[in-house]
Amino acid sequence: MVSWIIYLLFALTGVALLMSVVYMMKDGGKGTRNVKALTFRISICIVLFIIVLIGMGTGKIIPSNTLIPKTGSQQTE
Repeated sequence: MVSWIIYLLFALTGVALLMSVVYMMKDGGKGTRNVKALTFRISICIVLFIIVLIGMGTGKIIPSNTLIPKTGSQQTE
């Protein structure tokens, strides 16, 4: 369930980014719609960050440690 919310928020961030580009092209940088799209995108990212932190705190999201090298017999020298 949490992953679908995260996917949705990422998609909304992309939509807000595309809206901002369209508004910039239509208004020529003189309107306030671009600023509103930026505000919407920032608020989505803040909500996304909070959801990820809560998910990690409750154990719903488990970070992977793929960047940590394996120890033991699998390590070659």
